[in-house]
Amino acid sequence: MIRSILGSFGILVALWATLFSSWASEVKVRELDLVTARGTYAFTVELAETPEARGKGLMYRKSLPENHGMLFIFERTRDQLFWMKNTPLPLDIIFLTDDWRVHHVHENAEPFSESVISSRGPVRYVVEFEAGMAARTGLSRGDQFRLGVEVSEVPTR
Repeated sequence: MIRSILGSFGILVALWATLFSSWASEVKVRELDLVTARGTYAFTVELAETPEARGKGLMYRKSLPENHGMLFIFERTRDQLFWMKNTPLPLDIIFLTDDWRVHHVHENAEPFSESVISSRGPVRYVVEFEAGMAARTGLSRGDQFRLGVEVSEVPTR
């Protein structure tokens, strides 16, 4: 009886590991450049293209690699609302127009906060980085992002 239960448990663990590795390997990673008055900065971003990926975002992440973030891609341009529930990292949240220009910057979003963070107008893309990136680069409204080549599809979680 115990062997049967342990065997079933082992099958479930193997199935879960297979499903998790399939999900993790589907994370697309791209280069993203930022052009400001201070210069050009290169970043690596995970793409959040599906409702599920956008819903999870950077929740539960305790750290990010240097110059790494997440790019949220929406199907259409509209007002976007974000919050920091279940997100332990303070973030800079950058709202971008259809042509990849900075519309609004919300610096140092408070970890675990359920306060709504608004795009303050219609946007198509949102980028999240660890807090401090906007100040470090001198990011301001109108600055330009450029989406680059695919880096890899390796697990990042």
